[in-house]
Amino acid sequence: HFLDGHKRAALHAMAISPLKFLFQDRYEVFENLDSHGASFWAAVLTDVFFPGLQMPFESIVDLDGGWTWGAVNFLPACRRWGSGANAEALARLSAPSNLGRDWRRLTAGLRP
Repeated sequence: HFLDGHKRAALHAMAISPLKFLFQDRYEVFENLDSHGASFWAAVLTDVFFPGLQMPFESIVDLDGGWTWGAVNFLPACRRWGSGANAEALARLSAPSNLGRDWRRLTAGLRP
């Protein structure tokens, strides 16, 4: 569906892409962000900020404790960890013109 694609892109721009950038070298976290991380952040959006919002993700919060891998406050991490590359990655990922673009292309040449 048309709207579902935009919802996926917004969720990735908002949370999943910054987390993938930060955890690209931690396989056990990185590989679970598309499922557990998406479920966690979709639940935050639908249960806390926008009750009634329907997201194109199955909520597994009640079924699987692994969802906590996505529960990382990445904004301070993008300012503190490593070099200024984290802040640059966040700026690139959060630019409205980059909505829906792949995080790897947007952060090419940067390392956390």
